[in-house]
Amino acid sequence: MKKITFEERVKIVYLNNILDISLKLIHLGIKELENVKIINNEDYYFVFLYLSIGFELLMKIMISLKSYKDNNSFPTEEELRGIGHDLDKLRKGVIKNYDKISGDIIEKYREIENDKKFISNHFMLIKIIKLIAQFAINDRYFELNFITKKEIFEKTNSGKRGINYSHAPIVKINILVHNYVKKDHPSLADKMNFDDPNNP
Repeated sequence: MKKITFEERVKIVYLNNILDISLKLIHLGIKELENVKIINNEDYYFVFLYLSIGFELLMKIMISLKSYKDNNSFPTEEELRGIGHDLDKLRKGVIKNYDKISGDIIEKYREIENDKKFISNHFMLIKIIKLIAQFAINDRYFELNFITKKEIFEKTNSGKRGINYSHAPIVKINILVHNYVKKDHPSLADKMNFDDPNNP
């Protein structure tokens, strides 16, 4: 294995610094989620914002370190920009890196096997990452995109004209939490506000 240069050491220190920031952002996102008392609450915006930035940084760091380990070089600026903000694409990139770990390093493989299964197959994790990814790519600008529309009123199921909230990020997380609680934790339903998950 080649000797680490001073320049590479500096880059690794910078990656460690941003790793700390990414973990703090994820922690803040989870704390914000814990503080949301009512499902119809605009505080979800900050949950999405903190989690999307935190997870994006974390997975880009993982991909950068794997690139350095495999190729003795970090990704270029163009390569990192090319990955974009799509967290599900990043998740798949991390899984691909898991697949590159040689099976003959049994201890290392056992160590990461459960992690790989979790990020590959856990339904709720994948659903949340896809929602956060959509927020990171488009939905954080939902209100700005909304005001640029020429026609904001649509015909509703009742035949009246109204605003279609179904694409609002808050509605998507409301529905996800609503379905999760109703299906997997019905005892929590009476402690939360479940009026209409489609109306922010």
